[in-house]
Amino acid sequence: MEMKITIQNELTVEDAKAKAEPVLISCLESFQGKDVNMDWEGSKCQFSCTSMGLKITGSVEIKEALADVTIILPMAAVMFKSRVEETVKKRLTAALKKDNS
Repeated sequence: MEMKITIQNELTVEDAKAKAEPVLISCLESFQGKDVNMDWEGSKCQFSCTSMGLKITGSVEIKEALADVTIILPMAAVMFKSRVEETVKKRLTAALKKDNS
């Protein structure tokens, strides 16, 4: 199941990348994500991990005013969709605020 989250970005693309990566890793690890892989190419990142034996993949694209996050959960993890979405949105929104230095 694919979920898309769009978050306002108040930072430069480079600053947002630097703040987004540890936040995304933390979010994945909070859902028991293991072997987290982040592969950046410019302002786009493909990420993956394994959680409870299930593969989770996704991407984030940092833009001037927005960050677009896509997370693909296996059907067996659909029950966690709202919790994952809420966690990522809350943590990434806080990280991409200009006053959060």
